[in-house]
Amino acid sequence: MRKHGLVLVLLGCFGVHHAVLSQTPSAEPSKNPNICHYKYALCIAASCDPKTGKCGRCDKNDGSCGYCYVFEGKSFSVYEPCDKVKPSGNTVYSTYSDKLSTDFGFKVLNCPSSMHSADCMDGKCMLTGQTVTLTNNQGRKVQVPTAICQCKVTSGGGMTLGGQCNKANCSATWSVADLQSLPQQCR
Repeated sequence: MRKHGLVLVLLGCFGVHHAVLSQTPSAEPSKNPNICHYKYALCIAASCDPKTGKCGRCDKNDGSCGYCYVFEGKSFSVYEPCDKVKPSGNTVYSTYSDKLSTDFGFKVLNCPSSMHSADCMDGKCMLTGQTVTLTNNQGRKVQVPTAICQCKVTSGGGMTLGGQCNKANCSATWSVADLQSLPQQCR
């Protein structure tokens, strides 16, 4: 299991999972330096290039399209303290929140047999200057900025918020994490 998946599972066991991941952490940042309040890239729905590790591009050839979405607010960094993932200029870092599932209804797609996946946690990202339209849970269309992030490609699959619940999209390389405890699973 990847390190950040283990941390999320452990946080869930201690009842902290939803506090950390819902972007309303009960812990004060000074007591837990890994809960950050910055502009961040959220890549858990991003498709990635398995050769370069660049994530956040759309790949029309295999039916997948996934972005690193950029938000402002609280997120969770696993590998680095917040001062190491602080944005500067056009550079942001990929950290985690469950904003895509809670605010936009993204569901977890499990792709265990994929050839490759990517770990984007704390990866360095460049803002693209472009936005995409997402529809939030209230039915409003929201323009969300995007970024391209450098992630670590590994062998094997995992769980992503990308792929739009279509198992055929598991052929793509997705940014993954341990998302078992999120209630919105693809059926």
